[in-house]
Amino acid sequence: MDQVETLLNEHLRLMGVAEYERLTELGVFDRERVELIRGRVVRMAAMGTLHGWTIQRMNMVLTEVFREVADVRVQLPLYAGDDSMPEPDFLLVPKALEPVGHPKKAYLVIEVSKSSVQFDRKVKAPLYASGPAPEYWLVNLNSRTLEVYRKPKHGVYTEFFELGRTEVIRPVAFPKIELPLRSFLTRK
Repeated sequence: MDQVETLLNEHLRLMGVAEYERLTELGVFDRERVELIRGRVVRMAAMGTLHGWTIQRMNMVLTEVFREVADVRVQLPLYAGDDSMPEPDFLLVPKALEPVGHPKKAYLVIEVSKSSVQFDRKVKAPLYASGPAPEYWLVNLNSRTLEVYRKPKHGVYTEFFELGRTEVIRPVAFPKIELPLRSFLTRK
C-alpha cells in the first residue's frame, strides 16, 4: 500500500450496521447494489447471464430440497457483526413464521461468483467464518466448480475442498440431504 492509501485509510470513517440500516431505510442506496462489509459500503458485482441463470436454477433446487427444514433466503442481508451486513446469494437459516429481523446465524452461506471470486474468498469467507456460518459454498462460475469451506476457527475455515459438476454435496447441517451439482453447475 502506498503512502497516500495509508493516510487515507487512517482517516477513513467507518459505518456500523445501525447507521447503514437507517440510511437504507431513507433510500440513500436505492439506486445502487451495495452491502456493508467491515464498516465500508461496498458495491456488489454486476450480474451477468450465467450468474443470473445459476441463481435462478439454485433457487428452484434449494427451495425444493430444503423446504421442510430451513428457509432459503435469496440475496437478502445477513447480520454478520456490528460492522457488516453482507447480502450473499443464498442463506439457509432456521425457519421463521414471522419477521424477526435479519438473521445472525445461518446453516449455510452460498455465493455465486464470476468477477468477484477473489473478494468472496479473501474478504467474505473470513467474515462468514467469524460466526454466522459453519459452512460456506462458493459457486465458482469461472472454473464451473463448487468450493466448499467448513470448520471455522478464529475467523478462518480450516477445511476446504472443491467439487465438480458430476459430484454431489451434503451440507454439514443436513447430512442426509444430497445435492447433485449438475443441477446448477454448467458444463464448460
